[in-house]
Amino acid sequence: MAKDVTVDTFRRRGGRLSEALDPTLQRVSYPGPWEHTRHGMPAIHAFDKAHCLMLVEEGIIPRDIGRQLLAGLREMEREDFLEARRSVGASNHSGELWLTKRFGEEIAGWLHVGRSSGDLGAVSDSVTARGKLLDVCEKLLVLRATLLETAKEHLATVMPGYSGAQHAQPITFGFYLHSWEEAFRRDTERLHQAYARINLSPAGAAIMTGSDFNLNRHRVAELLGFDGLRTNCHDAIFHIDHLVEAACVLTVLMTNAGRLADDLHLWATSEFGMVAIPDRYCITSSIMPQKKNPWSTVYIRGQYARSMGRLSGVMALVKARQDEFDAEHFVAVELWEMMEADHLSLEFLEGTIAHLQVNRKVMKQRAAAFWATATDVASMLVRERRLPWRTAHQIVAILVRLSQERGLRPQDVTTDLLDEAAVAHSGKPLGVPADALRAALDPVHFVNARTMVGGPAPSRLEPQMAESAARLAADRAAYTRARERLEQAARTLEAGIDAVLAG
Repeated sequence: MAKDVTVDTFRRRGGRLSEALDPTLQRVSYPGPWEHTRHGMPAIHAFDKAHCLMLVEEGIIPRDIGRQLLAGLREMEREDFLEARRSVGASNHSGELWLTKRFGEEIAGWLHVGRSSGDLGAVSDSVTARGKLLDVCEKLLVLRATLLETAKEHLATVMPGYSGAQHAQPITFGFYLHSWEEAFRRDTERLHQAYARINLSPAGAAIMTGSDFNLNRHRVAELLGFDGLRTNCHDAIFHIDHLVEAACVLTVLMTNAGRLADDLHLWATSEFGMVAIPDRYCITSSIMPQKKNPWSTVYIRGQYARSMGRLSGVMALVKARQDEFDAEHFVAVELWEMMEADHLSLEFLEGTIAHLQVNRKVMKQRAAAFWATATDVASMLVRERRLPWRTAHQIVAILVRLSQERGLRPQDVTTDLLDEAAVAHSGKPLGVPADALRAALDPVHFVNARTMVGGPAPSRLEPQMAESAARLAADRAAYTRARERLEQAARTLEAGIDAVLAG
């Protein structure tokens, strides 16, 4: 027979069940290891206080009982409530269990009036998820600010843009970084949307029908900082699509972070040499003394892959029948680990970019070396000789082929070779001015000519970045409001407890 170890106040041998819980199952799953359960304990503790305060205010439990319970919860805090809960088993009912050991069941047994493990878990998941989402959002806002600041320094740093891992067209490093700020802005928007759907209170839903006690769900929601209620009690307990959405949003975020890290990792190689990762984010070799191995980028790319794996796990878990416990118990474990890893990944990515060493000279040389300006040569033929675009396009394609066959660099190309390509295509030379060809081959000219909305020309990019800075300020203000809302709710909860204890 398993050793009779107390897990909860209600799961006892000799009640509904004749055996104690298997200790290995207790250790790995119910309540499970501390590294998993620790995440939700602050939320559980706040819910214990808010629920108890509401029960007193509504006259559902005797005021003197409520005063002792609230005083006991405050006593747990003076002794380190996390350690107190851990010491008695760290389940979601650890508050009641600790209070039972402190005051006995005749006092502590009132705490659970109108509640279930269902809404305890649902509240814990929602409160914990929203807090970790805000943590991720905070790091994302810092990353976006760094991207904009770094982009300002490189408005005119010409580099090759890539398509299919091949040189495509010249851009600037500032333009490249701004494109990532745009992507991370959308990630911020998705985080805000996920937060809004998570921050609705399931408290009072019990296990699916609420309670016949006159619980004030709105009051508990206010005390816990929720923006509203999940009004259908069955939905509040058994549907966790808001947590699944958070996992999806975080995975999209890590997709962006991983792709950016992958570029920087590649460009830091000797073959590219366009950037150097700060030494603080690198390791070396135990056998090859010359090695400088980027490691922040390795971490970020690895965490993106792990996010994908965790998301697959979450999706598999929610495939279970809606009234099963699989998803409710295990999805949060995947989500907390994903959130903490994403938080660190954004911190490392921001630091890598903030201290990145950029080789402007190499970038500019590469932008001119592999025909990235071929599009503008074709455009020049359209303007200079009024050729149809497709005709100009094909002539330049022949020009590039001939140059590569003869070992010529773009800067070595002459109008004679261009005429040879034109004759090969249409039977007659073009006779374009040499200065027109030189300008068309110049990557700086290429970039500066892109002044349309969304183009890389510094004259266009600078005002676009100002708009991005304004959107960042608005997102930062929304984040601050959310934090302040939670802080105010915590103050309201403590003031309510003070009032009960005082009277």
